[in-house]
Amino acid sequence: MGMSVNPEVLTFTEVNQEITYHVEFIAEDGAGKDGVAFGQGYLRWVSDKHNVTSPIAVIFDSK
Repeated sequence: MGMSVNPEVLTFTEVNQEITYHVEFIAEDGAGKDGVAFGQGYLRWVSDKHNVTSPIAVIFDSK
């Protein structure tokens, strides 16, 4: 499974600011095959001061 994040860089200019981003999951050949109906990983944002990780789990549609 591939993943695309837009924008790739978040620039915060004030405390408690909220920024919206879009994550697209891209099924690769064989995704959901061989009895594996899900994928998992994480999205990580890194700066000079902070490292934020968000766990991600995806269930593949068998249609």
